Amino acid sequence: MQTFEQVLKKIDKLGLDMNKKRINLAYEFARAAHDGQKRLSGIAYITHPVAVAYKILDFSPDEDMVVASLLHDVSEDTPRTLDDIEAVFGRSLVRGLEKLAKVKVSEDESQVENLRKMFVSMASDLRVILIKLCDRWHNMETLEYMSEEKQKKIAKETLDIYVPIASRLGIYKIKSDMEDLCFKFMMPDVYRQINEQLAEYGRSQGKNIHSLEAVLQKFLAKEGFKAEITSRIKSHYSIYCKLKRKAKTNVSDIFDIFALRVLVPNKTTKDGKEYNGELYNILGAVHSRWTPLAKRFKDYVAVPKPNGYRSLHTTLIGLSAGSFNQPVEIQIRSQKMHDEAEFGIASHWLYKSNNKAGAFNWDKIKKLFSLSNKLPSDSDSRTSWVKALDELQAATNSNKELIEDLQIDMFNDRLFVLTPNGDVKDLP
Repeated sequence: MQTFEQVLKKIDKLGLDMNKKRINLAYEFARAAHDGQKRLSGIAYITHPVAVAYKILDFSPDEDMVVASLLHDVSEDTPRTLDDIEAVFGRSLVRGLEKLAKVKVSEDESQVENLRKMFVSMASDLRVILIKLCDRWHNMETLEYMSEEKQKKIAKETLDIYVPIASRLGIYKIKSDMEDLCFKFMMPDVYRQINEQLAEYGRSQGKNIHSLEAVLQKFLAKEGFKAEITSRIKSHYSIYCKLKRKAKTNVSDIFDIFALRVLVPNKTTKDGKEYNGELYNILGAVHSRWTPLAKRFKDYVAVPKPNGYRSLHTTLIGLSAGSFNQPVEIQIRSQKMHDEAEFGIASHWLYKSNNKAGAFNWDKIKKLFSLSNKLPSDSDSRTSWVKALDELQAATNSNKELIEDLQIDMFNDRLFVLTPNGDVKDLP
C-alpha cells in the first residue's frame, strides 16, 4: 500500500517538474472529502486515489494528471461537487472522469462494442483514459474483498472493456496485469493450476534461462554489439490462452514460455531520425550463429502492429543445450521501442525534448494522434490515434468500417445516448 509521501518521493526520483504545493493541496482536498469513508478492506478510502496517483507516475504524466488521479472519486463519492473542485483547481480532467463514471456496464453482450466506443468517445483526452485505466487496475488489485459474484462480474467487465482498450493503445504494462487479475478471479482453479506449474518451471529451469542470457550476452559482446539481455516469462493469461488454443493442459507442453529480450540504446542518424540498422545487424549475427526456426520470424519494426508495437522476433534452434534443448524466442528492440511496448501511446511524452512534466504539450499530442485530423501521411501515422484503436472490436464487419467511424474526432458521425439506467444507445 503506497502512501502520499511515497508519491512525492517518486515524483522527485523521476525528475518530474511539478508544483508540489498544488499536488499536496489536491491530496488534502481529497482526504478531507473522503474523511470517514473506508474501502471494503477496512482501510481509509484515500488510499485508493493515492495508489492511482502512484501508478500514473509510471507514465511520466503532467501535473494535471496527478492532481486528477487524487481527486478522481471526489465528485462521485462525496458531497463535494465538480464545481467545488474546479473552484480550487480550475477546469480539471476530473470532468472527463466524471462522465465515464456515469456509464454502467450491461451484461448484454451486444452492448460491449458500444461501451468500448463510448468510453473512447467520451474521453477525448488521452490522459483521462490513462487515469481511468489506472483506476480500474488498482480496483482489480483489491478485488479480493468483494463477494465472489461481484468479483466475477467486475473481472468480466474489465476483460471486455478495459483490457481491449489498454491493448489497442499498446499499454502492455496495464493490459498484462489486468488480464492476469481477471483470469485469477474468473477462473481461480485454472489460474492456481497454471501458477503452480509456472512456479515449478521456474524452479527447474531458472538456472538454464540465466545461462542462456549469459551465452547470448557473451556472443553479442564478442561481435561488438552493446546490448542488455533480459528474459520475460509469458503471463498466466496468455499461457492459458495458448494452452487452450493448442488443446494442451500443462505449461511444459509449450516451448515459448519465456523469451530473451535484446535491448540496444536508442540511436539516431545525422539528421535526427531514428536509426534501427543495428537491430537488423544483431538479427543477422544471431541467425549466422544459430539456426532460425522457419515461419517464426516477425518484423514488427518495418511493419508495426496496429497499436504501434515494434520489435524483431525470431526463434532460434541450438542456443540451448542438454536437457533444456528447445527453440528459444529472441526479441530485439531499442530502448524506445521497449518503452513503447510497456507504456504504449503514453511513451510518446516520455520522449519530449526536456522530459519535464511541466512542459507537457497536449496540443502537440492531439496532433500526433490525430484526435481531430485525418491520418498523417508521414512516418508518425503508425502511432496515430486511429491506428492505435484499429481492431478495437474484432467482430466489427470490417476494418474499413471501423476506420470510417474513427476517422475524425473518433465518432463524430455517431450519437451516444445514455439512458437513466446507464445503458448506451448508439445512433447515427
